Amino acid sequence: MLARIPSAAPPAGLTGSADLTFAPRAGRTRLVHAHTRTPLLVQRTLHVDDALPDLALVFLANAGAGILEGDSLCVRIEAQPGARVHIATPSAAKVFTMGDRRARVVTELIVRAGALLEYLPEPTILFRRSRLDQQIDLTVDEGGTLVYGDVLAPGRLGHGESLDFTSYQQRLTLRNQDGVPLYHEAFELAPQRHALDRLGVLGHGGEGVLGTLIVAGPGVDEALRQSVSAALAETGVTAAVQHLPLGEGLVVKLTAPLIAPVRRGIHTAWSAARLTLYGVPALPARRT
Repeated sequence: MLARIPSAAPPAGLTGSADLTFAPRAGRTRLVHAHTRTPLLVQRTLHVDDALPDLALVFLANAGAGILEGDSLCVRIEAQPGARVHIATPSAAKVFTMGDRRARVVTELIVRAGALLEYLPEPTILFRRSRLDQQIDLTVDEGGTLVYGDVLAPGRLGHGESLDFTSYQQRLTLRNQDGVPLYHEAFELAPQRHALDRLGVLGHGGEGVLGTLIVAGPGVDEALRQSVSAALAETGVTAAVQHLPLGEGLVVKLTAPLIAPVRRGIHTAWSAARLTLYGVPALPARRT
């Protein structure tokens, strides 16, 4: 009698990481430390912002097709004093169909005194039966400026797929240099267990794309809030702009039925913040 062959265990997923440090060198911001582990990789530093010629533009890429079951990705980015850097991604983060296990992404951003860090990746798209945990830890020293943005799509909307993912969990905390929390949010979206098509959850019949923009640093005051609010009012995107209670911080939340309007809203708010803080507009949008 033939022996029964045990079924193979599912793959464990990839453990990827990117540890990047930026510092000013010879009048420009340079990538002075980089350690990556597949599937994450960093592309070469560019200096293409004519309004801020010292600002480094860097694309952080996932060499795989997207985020798979069991993947664990960790990103740490530090902007040292005087550095000015913009981090982008070349494409959306596709979170693919999964079995019983989850994927996990941890992002840590550290902004030292006198530094500027803009972190504006492409949207995260939750495919059918995907499971993703995200942890975002933001630390801004006194005198540093952080611009953080994200866009979350509840499915491949162009394929008629929405709210078919299994679970999405997110924990985001913004702290000052002493570790004091300035802003915290934590939530789980699980459309199979809890209806999301209710007013005040995702909006637009539960099919809304969610966008977040956080600006923290000196000069982030009521005047900036009004400037960002006025700019967003002309976009037609549903948005709320709130000044943080401890000061020097602003949180923008946006929602719309599709990705493109939310991306335009994020870019509009980012550009308004740049104009107020630095007198220069945002880099041109790469797509809408």
